[in-house]
Amino acid sequence: MIASINNGLPWLYQLAALLIVMVSALFYWRDYHHFQSYQIRHSEAFGWQLAQTENDYQTLQILPTTVLTAPLIVLHFRLQSRKTHSLLIINDALNTRDYRALLVGLKISGLQKSQS
Repeated sequence: MIASINNGLPWLYQLAALLIVMVSALFYWRDYHHFQSYQIRHSEAFGWQLAQTENDYQTLQILPTTVLTAPLIVLHFRLQSRKTHSLLIINDALNTRDYRALLVGLKISGLQKSQS
């Protein structure tokens, strides 16, 4: 930041560059620095569903690009709105039993159905 002030540009250009950086930082902070909790469930009747609030479940289609490993799951999915999303689930975000159940459930039901 000091280099941008001591670079020999006219002060108006320096001020504009600093303002652009600050506005960009504010947009980044607003868009990416909030944590949300999600609830995911599976049933034979509805398949996989995701909710951001208590009872606002939306059916999702798990995409074949989903990555399933022991330390993490990168869940790629498409909601009813046809927009694709990614959700990172690290194994310490859930207790061991729930994480294992999610991992096995995704392997058995989610990926096999979406790939066929």
